[in-house]
Amino acid sequence: MRRVLRATVVGVIAMLLSISVVQARAQQETAEHTAETSDLAWLALADAGQYGECWDASSAYFKAEVKRDQWVGALGRVRGPLGKVVARVLGASTPKASLPGGPHGKYMVTQYATAFENKKNVVETIISTKERDGVWRMAGYFIQ
Repeated sequence: MRRVLRATVVGVIAMLLSISVVQARAQQETAEHTAETSDLAWLALADAGQYGECWDASSAYFKAEVKRDQWVGALGRVRGPLGKVVARVLGASTPKASLPGGPHGKYMVTQYATAFENKKNVVETIISTKERDGVWRMAGYFIQ
Protein backbone atom coordinates (compact mmCIF):
# COMPACT_ATOMS: atom_id res chain seq x y z
CA MET A 1 0.00 0.00 0.00
CA ARG A 2 2.84 2.41 0.85
CA ARG A 3 4.56 1.67 -2.46
CA VAL A 4 1.38 2.38 -4.39
CA LEU A 5 0.83 5.61 -2.46
CA ARG A 6 4.48 6.66 -2.94
CA ALA A 7 4.31 5.86 -6.68
CA THR A 8 1.08 7.84 -6.97
CA VAL A 9 2.56 10.85 -5.17
CA VAL A 10 5.68 10.73 -7.33
CA GLY A 11 3.50 10.49 -10.44
CA VAL A 12 1.39 13.47 -9.38
CA ILE A 13 4.50 15.55 -8.65
CA ALA A 14 6.00 14.64 -12.02
CA MET A 15 2.74 15.57 -13.74
CA LEU A 16 2.57 18.94 -11.93
CA LEU A 17 6.18 19.74 -12.84
CA SER A 18 5.45 18.81 -16.43
CA ILE A 19 2.40 21.10 -16.49
CA SER A 20 4.47 23.94 -14.99
CA VAL A 21 7.11 23.57 -17.69
CA VAL A 22 4.46 23.57 -20.42
CA GLN A 23 2.76 26.64 -18.93
CA ALA A 24 6.06 28.51 -18.61
CA ARG A 25 6.92 27.74 -22.25
CA ALA A 26 3.45 28.85 -23.38
CA GLN A 27 3.87 32.14 -21.49
CA GLN A 28 7.26 32.70 -23.10
CA GLU A 29 5.84 31.96 -26.56
CA THR A 30 2.98 34.41 -25.91
CA ALA A 31 5.45 37.09 -24.80
CA GLU A 32 7.61 36.45 -27.87
CA HIS A 33 4.57 36.65 -30.15
CA THR A 34 3.31 39.84 -28.50
CA ALA A 35 6.76 41.46 -28.67
CA GLU A 36 7.08 40.39 -32.31
CA THR A 37 3.70 41.92 -33.14
CA SER A 38 4.80 45.16 -31.49
CA ASP A 39 8.15 45.04 -33.33
CA LEU A 40 6.48 44.59 -36.70
CA ALA A 41 4.11 47.50 -36.11
CA TRP A 42 7.08 49.67 -35.12
CA LEU A 43 9.10 48.50 -38.12
CA ALA A 44 6.17 49.32 -40.43
CA LEU A 45 6.45 52.94 -39.28
CA ALA A 46 10.19 52.93 -39.96
CA ASP A 47 9.65 51.26 -43.35
CA ALA A 48 7.20 54.02 -44.26
CA GLY A 49 9.73 56.71 -43.30
CA GLN A 50 7.60 57.83 -40.35
CA TYR A 51 10.57 58.26 -38.04
CA GLY A 52 8.86 60.71 -35.69
CA GLU A 53 6.00 58.26 -35.23
CA CYS A 54 8.60 55.56 -34.48
CA TRP A 55 9.84 57.69 -31.60
CA ASP A 56 6.25 58.33 -30.47
CA ALA A 57 5.60 54.56 -30.37
CA SER A 58 8.80 53.84 -28.41
CA SER A 59 9.20 53.06 -24.72
CA ALA A 60 9.37 55.71 -22.01
CA TYR A 61 12.95 54.62 -21.27
CA PHE A 62 13.97 55.18 -24.90
CA LYS A 63 12.26 58.58 -25.04
CA ALA A 64 14.10 59.67 -21.89
CA GLU A 65 17.44 58.75 -23.47
CA VAL A 66 16.95 60.04 -27.04
CA LYS A 67 15.29 63.28 -28.11
CA ARG A 68 12.71 63.05 -30.89
CA ASP A 69 14.54 65.29 -33.36
CA GLN A 70 17.81 63.40 -32.76
CA TRP A 71 16.06 60.11 -33.48
CA VAL A 72 14.34 61.36 -36.63
CA GLY A 73 17.65 62.61 -38.03
CA ALA A 74 19.66 59.52 -37.06
CA LEU A 75 17.11 57.01 -38.34
CA GLY A 76 16.73 58.95 -41.58
CA ARG A 77 20.49 58.94 -42.15
CA VAL A 78 20.71 55.18 -41.52
CA ARG A 79 17.52 53.91 -43.13
CA GLY A 80 17.14 56.35 -46.02
CA PRO A 81 20.08 55.11 -48.16
CA LEU A 82 18.98 51.49 -47.76
CA GLY A 83 15.82 51.97 -49.82
CA LYS A 84 12.63 50.02 -49.40
CA VAL A 85 12.37 46.72 -47.54
CA VAL A 86 12.32 43.78 -49.95
CA ALA A 87 12.05 40.99 -47.37
CA ARG A 88 12.21 40.53 -43.60
CA VAL A 89 12.46 37.20 -41.79
CA LEU A 90 12.19 36.66 -38.05
CA GLY A 91 15.38 35.28 -36.54
CA ALA A 92 16.23 34.66 -32.90
CA SER A 93 14.07 36.02 -30.09
CA THR A 94 15.49 35.94 -26.56
CA PRO A 95 13.79 37.08 -23.34
CA LYS A 96 15.95 39.01 -20.86
CA ALA A 97 15.39 40.32 -17.34
CA SER A 98 18.06 43.00 -17.66
CA LEU A 99 20.35 44.59 -20.20
CA PRO A 100 23.72 46.31 -19.73
CA GLY A 101 23.12 49.91 -18.72
CA GLY A 102 19.35 49.51 -18.57
CA PRO A 103 16.87 49.15 -15.73
CA HIS A 104 15.66 45.74 -14.57
CA GLY A 105 12.52 44.71 -16.45
CA LYS A 106 11.06 42.42 -19.07
CA TYR A 107 12.86 42.59 -22.39
CA MET A 108 12.76 40.69 -25.64
CA VAL A 109 15.77 40.88 -27.93
CA THR A 110 14.67 39.97 -31.45
CA GLN A 111 16.65 39.83 -34.64
CA TYR A 112 15.32 40.05 -38.18
CA ALA A 113 17.20 39.17 -41.37
CA THR A 114 16.22 41.97 -43.69
CA ALA A 115 16.88 42.69 -47.35
CA PHE A 116 16.60 46.29 -48.53
CA GLU A 117 16.68 47.53 -52.11
CA ASN A 118 20.22 48.85 -51.74
CA LYS A 119 21.64 46.39 -49.20
CA LYS A 120 20.61 42.75 -49.16
CA ASN A 121 22.12 41.24 -45.98
CA VAL A 122 21.09 43.33 -43.01
CA VAL A 123 20.40 42.26 -39.43
CA GLU A 124 17.92 44.43 -37.55
CA THR A 125 17.87 43.97 -33.79
CA ILE A 126 14.99 45.31 -31.76
CA ILE A 127 14.98 45.37 -27.99
CA SER A 128 11.41 45.55 -26.77
CA THR A 129 10.38 46.16 -23.19
CA LYS A 130 7.08 45.38 -21.53
CA GLU A 131 5.97 48.60 -19.92
CA ARG A 132 3.76 49.11 -16.87
CA ASP A 133 0.63 49.23 -19.00
CA GLY A 134 1.43 45.71 -20.28
CA VAL A 135 2.32 46.88 -23.80
CA TRP A 136 5.60 45.90 -25.48
CA ARG A 137 7.44 48.91 -26.92
CA MET A 138 10.75 49.44 -28.70
CA ALA A 139 13.56 50.29 -26.29
CA GLY A 140 16.46 49.87 -28.72
CA TYR A 141 17.00 49.46 -32.45
CA PHE A 142 20.23 48.44 -34.09
CA ILE A 143 20.94 47.81 -37.73
CA GLN A 144 24.01 46.02 -39.08
